[in-house]
Amino acid sequence: SQNGGMVDAGALVTEIVDKTIEVAVSETSDVKVDVDIERVWLYPDQAVPLSLMVAEGMTNMMKYLGQVQGQNPWIKVSVTQVGQDCVVVLANSIGDLEQAAESTGLGSQLINAFSIQLGGQTEIDQANNAYTMTVSFKIAEFEPDTRDF
Repeated sequence: SQNGGMVDAGALVTEIVDKTIEVAVSETSDVKVDVDIERVWLYPDQAVPLSLMVAEGMTNMMKYLGQVQGQNPWIKVSVTQVGQDCVVVLANSIGDLEQAAESTGLGSQLINAFSIQLGGQTEIDQANNAYTMTVSFKIAEFEPDTRDF
């Protein structure tokens, strides 16, 4: 079946986001969380790197989450399907960058590698005390295995 191996990547991403927030944000925290994740059906070749990219992105968001003067810290996660494209947006408030944790850059390298595996385009915007990463990629069509006997 052409659709038998597809995975609801939206459900995977939702689970990753929920578990990360559960572990990293206490119930008494004032972090505002905005999540908008659609059901997007992908083959495992794309669902796996997408899941790994979101997991690493969530880790980075929690690491660099900061409070902007007069506002609560916030994170936003969205996964949407626009035609045959999937668009993933991970954003967070960053506050004072001088007080941010030291970075080795490994997380960014991993995110970039996962984006390449997806065949995606990555855009980074760091303005107005916010960090936003947008990754868009074309949803792969079914390609049957070619057998070499």
